[in-house]
Amino acid sequence: MERGYAGTRIEDIIQQVGIAKGTFYHHYQSKADVLEAVIESLISHFITIMEEISLRDCSAGEKLTLMWNSLGNIVGSSEVIAELLADDESAAFLLRLIRKGLESSVGVYQRVVEQGIREGSIRTPYPEAAAQTFAALDVLIFSVCSPKERHALGHFAEKILETDKPYLTGDAGSKHREDRA
Repeated sequence: MERGYAGTRIEDIIQQVGIAKGTFYHHYQSKADVLEAVIESLISHFITIMEEISLRDCSAGEKLTLMWNSLGNIVGSSEVIAELLADDESAAFLLRLIRKGLESSVGVYQRVVEQGIREGSIRTPYPEAAAQTFAALDVLIFSVCSPKERHALGHFAEKILETDKPYLTGDAGSKHREDRA
């Protein structure tokens, strides 16, 4: 976080942690391996928080808000992630980790969306797609969003749940043309 990914050397990591070089290489082959472990740990931590929130005795809307806000609280690594996304070599590895995060969070979101449908607070015939949308927005928030952008994405997600099928399936243009005719 202090020097960025490119500016951090393995020697810096070894010195900060206080281990021998051999110990480092016993556990990791490269700086990329360390970063992967850190990001996987963040994903695991966030999924644990989401699971705990999903089990609370509150409405689906409250759960989604709590999940959204808890993600915003652990986004401190977004500068490093944005730096990696700008580098073609690192981006492929980071996208693999992002995919893992998506796969991990969709199930939790789907349970909350289905609760919202039962409560009547979420209106969508596509609970799985809504859950995937929330998970994808998490990736945006986690990777590169400022608090202001997070707020705008929150409004966007709310609108998705209120929008009819044409906007979710890409048929909005034909629907619009029909309405104008």
